[in-house]
Amino acid sequence: MVLYNIAQLASGMKNVDANFIVLEKVDDRVLRDGSSLVRYRVADHTGSVILPVFHPLAGAIKGGDILRIVNGYATIHEQQLQLYVGPGSLNKVGEFTMLYSDAPDMSARVKD
Repeated sequence: MVLYNIAQLASGMKNVDANFIVLEKVDDRVLRDGSSLVRYRVADHTGSVILPVFHPLAGAIKGGDILRIVNGYATIHEQQLQLYVGPGSLNKVGEFTMLYSDAPDMSARVKD
């Protein structure tokens, strides 16, 4: 398994495996179909990105959790790079003990 750093992510990447720490919950959203989505800011030592997660999985995530995504994908949504679980998995592998940098913000608005 090759682990990507957050700074290596680019739109269109598939089969992304990465480790990161959850910094904060960005927001909760209710989608048109009634499903709930929570967006988190996650980071590793190279930067940060937005990670959208659907309920009920989102209810188990809290700030400080160290997570591993396997077979995720990265894409632009609402002019922001975001990392999705997709067909892959998201597992807690630790908590509170990971060096990270919140810059660069890989989810900063993409200019047209």
